[in-house]
This record gives sequence, structure tokens and C-alpha cells, in this order.
Amino acid sequence: MAKGSITCKCAKCGKSITKEKTCGNRADADNWESWAARQNWTCTECWQAEKIKEREEHDAQVAPVRDAVSADLPALAGSEKQIAWANKIRADVFIALDKIGETFKDEHKQAYRDFRAQLANNHTKASDWIDNRFSFDHISPVFLESGNNSFVSKEYVAFFKAYAATIGDKK
Repeated sequence: MAKGSITCKCAKCGKSITKEKTCGNRADADNWESWAARQNWTCTECWQAEKIKEREEHDAQVAPVRDAVSADLPALAGSEKQIAWANKIRADVFIALDKIGETFKDEHKQAYRDFRAQLANNHTKASDWIDNRFSFDHISPVFLESGNNSFVSKEYVAFFKAYAATIGDKK
């Protein structure tokens, strides 16, 4: 085992930072050091500030859409912070679900609206949305069919499974 180590400057603030990597042998460590010396590294503080700025810009962009979606949903129960966080999660989930629902044939849209109402009305605790936030990362009929979630009744799982073929079909 060999350790590669370089000291460089943050590309944003100029702060001195040290980067290290454990490699299998000295040749690999030397190659890594050579590669690492050519990179534009960012210190942890600058990286975190950049991510916070990106998140704030994204939230500002989607806020009007989230607000419009949230206006039609029942109020959530929980602490003020939980409610704020859960409202973002819930709005993002319903935005994704509505995109799927738009692709259904007309004869299936009412069943989708019933499913949507059930999901909104049966889950009014902020903690429900927070605890299940990672379940919605890849919202799709496959997720809804999986049976690995407590948010969807068996009746609606059967609905989405039966009509998964309509995804992508237009009127």
C-alpha cells in the first residue's frame, strides 16, 4: 500500500487544501498525484456553499409549481419544520405522478384521479412523507407495482399494473 498526497489551492477561495488517496502500490500513488495536481480542487466550505446556492436556486425555480400543487392538497400535521420539508417532498411526488397521469388514456383518467385523491387524503402526517421520501426517487408505475411501499393500496397497485401499458399512449 502506498499513499498519494498533494497540497493545492482551492480554485474558488485560494485556501490551501491537502488531498490524499491510498493506492495499491507506489506507481499508482505517483500516477494519482500527477493526475490530482492537474485538477481544480474546491475546499469543503466552498463546495458546501455552492451546493446550498444550487439548492436555493432550484427551490426558487420550482416554488411556484410546488405552491400550485400544494394548494389542492390537504394540510399536513407535524412540526413547522416537518410540514415545510414534507410539503416539498409531497409536491415533488405529485408533480411526478401528474406527469404520469397525463399520459393515461381518457377512460383511465378518472381512476388515476381517484388514486391521487386517496394518496393525498390518506397521508396527512408530515412524517409519512419524510420517512418515505426515498421511495419516490424513481416514481413510476414500476414503483407503484412493487408492493414495497405502504402508500399505495392493493387496489391501486392492481390499477397501475393493469394499465402500465397505457403510459406513453395519448388520447
